[in-house]
Amino acid sequence: MTIEQRRLGRTELQVSALGLGAMGVIGHNHQDLRSSARIVHRALERGVNIIDTAASYFDSEEVLGHALEGRHADVVLATKSFMRRGRRFRSEFERSFRRMRTEHIDLYQLHHVQYRHELDQVLGKGGAYEILEQARQRGQISFIGITSHHPGILVEALETGLFDTVQFPFNPIEANHFKPVLDKAVELDVGTLSMKPLSGGRLSSVAAALRYSASYPISTVLAGCTTLEHVEMDADAMSGDLQLTDEERTALEEEISALGDLFCRRCRYCERVCKQGLPISDIFRCHDYLVLNQNYARGEYRKLGKHADSCIECGACEEICPYDLPVRDMLDTAHGQLTRNRLMDLAVRAMHRTGTYDLTRRVYFRVRGARGLPKHRYLHRKDIRRRRDR
Repeated sequence: MTIEQRRLGRTELQVSALGLGAMGVIGHNHQDLRSSARIVHRALERGVNIIDTAASYFDSEEVLGHALEGRHADVVLATKSFMRRGRRFRSEFERSFRRMRTEHIDLYQLHHVQYRHELDQVLGKGGAYEILEQARQRGQISFIGITSHHPGILVEALETGLFDTVQFPFNPIEANHFKPVLDKAVELDVGTLSMKPLSGGRLSSVAAALRYSASYPISTVLAGCTTLEHVEMDADAMSGDLQLTDEERTALEEEISALGDLFCRRCRYCERVCKQGLPISDIFRCHDYLVLNQNYARGEYRKLGKHADSCIECGACEEICPYDLPVRDMLDTAHGQLTRNRLMDLAVRAMHRTGTYDLTRRVYFRVRGARGLPKHRYLHRKDIRRRRDR
């Protein structure tokens, strides 16, 4: 059995229903480049033909440059940048080509455009989109995409008609939240790349979760693989019939129900009644990012217009929450953890300004490996920082 090929919207590219999310093959997860390359090569052997990475995924682009040397024609290669405009975007854009040892990138995406002002920046004069359009005319890239965790912003972006692809989270937990994005993409014939099929590692029913996403009109489901066993498991799950059995649906439902400890589903009911207008689901999203990159998580939190310390303890959020979450305590805990280590953030920003961040990061991970990654996990009730007297 082989992995199904699907059309990537109006790009007319044929891509595998299972794509490789290349953050999983970054060098500091493995002993050497050869270990990472074996994961990439095995994915290609199993029929995966689309790989998605990003300039911000540590040394992922360099790992792919090594693994794909002489094989770029075998894959649809996608990457993305957080930079929004001007010289910084141009610099990171050109660096992606050098790192991946290629003269052509199939899909270049505007990474994690979360807010209206960011969408305005990338689409404005001198913005990232203008730079990418010029690169497309030169033949450096073929298509332009956008990624985000904010469905409203993505729908706005799609309605401009400017984007060839859209990438967004899609899994059994968040499907309803992002269904409007998928519907708009299908309507406009925009290629769809779904990320986080296991909801950031929360779901252990791997085969069922992957096929759940693939049962929708999604072009490719991106899965991160950090071992050869992951590649085999994911490829087996996505080969042959992709329809879920009744037993698999039941298992997923039971697993999602068991996540009810402290897990925000982003239904945003709480935000409709918050008297302070707090972006509660975005605060919890930033807190989740601490699992992956603490500097980035704190930076995203600072971007929010309002922070959790503005909570006036009215309790309306908890009264309306359909999952009975202790929202006020979760906000308090998130704020405490997202406002630590400011000195580290200042140091990172200084390294970015002086152009030494990438070199420092590479040296650090060569010396410390995965042990150097800060430890953090998703929030559970026993993690609540403190109980308030009410």
